[in-house]
Amino acid sequence: MYDKLLEVCGFEPEEIGKEMPRIERALRIIGIDEAGAGKAVAYINEYFDPELMGFRKMRGIAIRELVNLVLAREENEKVVYFTPTMIGGIESFMLSGDNQGDVYCQSPDLLLWMALGGVFGPWSLIPLLEAAEENGMRAGQAHCGAFQFKIGALALGVIPKPDLLFTMGGMTCAQAGGADTLAHELFDIPVAYVDGTDYPEGDTWPEISPRHISYAAETMRRCEKRFTELTGVIPTAEAQKEALVGAAKTLRPLLGLTELRRRDPVPVGFQELVLSYYLGVIPMRPDNRERAIEAASMMNAEVKQRVKDGKGIAPKGTPRIFFSYPPLSDASLIGMVEKSGIVIIGGGGMNLTAVEMTPPAIPAWEERNIEGIYRKGFWHNGISGGSAFLEQCRNLKVDGIVIANTVCCRLFNPCTPLQKELLENELGIPVLALETDIYDTRNYSTERLRSRIEAFAEIVKETATANN
Repeated sequence: MYDKLLEVCGFEPEEIGKEMPRIERALRIIGIDEAGAGKAVAYINEYFDPELMGFRKMRGIAIRELVNLVLAREENEKVVYFTPTMIGGIESFMLSGDNQGDVYCQSPDLLLWMALGGVFGPWSLIPLLEAAEENGMRAGQAHCGAFQFKIGALALGVIPKPDLLFTMGGMTCAQAGGADTLAHELFDIPVAYVDGTDYPEGDTWPEISPRHISYAAETMRRCEKRFTELTGVIPTAEAQKEALVGAAKTLRPLLGLTELRRRDPVPVGFQELVLSYYLGVIPMRPDNRERAIEAASMMNAEVKQRVKDGKGIAPKGTPRIFFSYPPLSDASLIGMVEKSGIVIIGGGGMNLTAVEMTPPAIPAWEERNIEGIYRKGFWHNGISGGSAFLEQCRNLKVDGIVIANTVCCRLFNPCTPLQKELLENELGIPVLALETDIYDTRNYSTERLRSRIEAFAEIVKETATANN
C-alpha cells in the first residue's frame, strides 16, 4: 500500500524503488503503517482530482520534505527550526538547509500539517495534538494547533530536537513566543526571538509605522547573528536573494492559478491549491525545489488546458464565494462547500492585494522583509485584515463570503463580527461567519456545519440571481 500511496503522489516507478527505504523508515517513526497509507489513498481519491499530475507531484514533494524532517538528525550536523511567517525568504538563514550533511532548517509547524493533514488526512495529526496536551498545552485552552504539532512531535520523538529554534514571537502571533518558550523548558532547546510591537486596534492599514519596522528588523539581525554563532554560516546577500527567488519561482505559477480560477466555469477546486501554495514558501532541498517549480508549472499548464477545453468543477454561471481561511489540514469542509452549488474562487492567504504587491521602499534586507509582512492586513491587526478581505472580494466580484471564525488562531480569528459587519455593509452580499479551526478538526464537525453551509448556499444563489 505504500507503493499505491506514492503512485497517487506523483512518484515514478523508479523513484519508488529508489526512495522507498527512507520513506518507509520515516513513516514507521511517525506511526503510519500500511493501513494508514491505504486510508490516505482513499482520502486523496475522495477529495482531490486524480487527473492533475502537477498536483500529485506536489503532494509527493510534501512527503519527501516530511521524510527529510523526520530523519534530519541522522543526516545533518545541525538542525534549526523556525516559526512560520508564510512569506518566502524572510528567514534568510534557512537557505543553509539546502546543504545536506551540514545544516538543516525547516518550519515543522507548517510542514507537519501540510504533509500529514494534506496527504495522510487530518486524523494523522491527532496523536501530535494529544501529545502536546499532555506536555503543557492543556486541552480546552484554545492553543494553536500548529504549535501543538511541533510540541507533540518533539515529545513523541517524531521529529528530532533542534540545536536552535527561531520564533517570530510577538511580531506575528501572540502565542508563538510562549509555545517556543515551552519547547525550551521541556526539551532544553535554545530559542532566539524575532520580536515586534503590536499595532493599535483600528483600521490603519495599509499605513506602516517606520518604528515598527526598525524595531522588528533589529531583532531579526540579532537572530541572524545567533544563527551564525551556532552554525558558522553567514547569510550572504546572494543567499538571501536565492532564498526569495526559489520561493518566487514556485509561487508565480500558483498565483497564476488564482487568476485562472476566476474563469467561468471554475476549472479546478480550491482544495487543490491550498497545499501547493503553502508548500511553496517553505525551505526545500535543491532537488525538491526544482521538483516544486516543475510541478507548479505543470499545474498551471494543466489548468490552462481545462480552461481552453471549457471544463469546470461546476456548471458555468455557478455563484462564487470568498472563503477567508478554510481548514488547512482538512479538505472535507471545502469539498462540502463546493458540492452545495457554489464555488470558492478566493481565500485570504492566496489572493494578494495591491498593497501587498507594492515593492518595499526600504532597501535593507531585514527592513524589506518586515515591511512585506506588515503590508499584509492580517499581520497588521484583525480590523485591517477585514479591509484586506474587502479589497480582495471587490476584485474577485464574489457573490458571497464565508468568514472562518478559526477558534484557536490568534492571528486569523480576531474581530470576526466586525469583519462580517464591514463586508456586509460595504458589499451588500451574504456573509457567513463559520466556526471552524485551521488545524484541529476536533474543534468543529463538518457534518454539523452542513445545514448552515447549504442554507447559506441557497441564499447566495438567490442573491446572485437577483443581482444578475
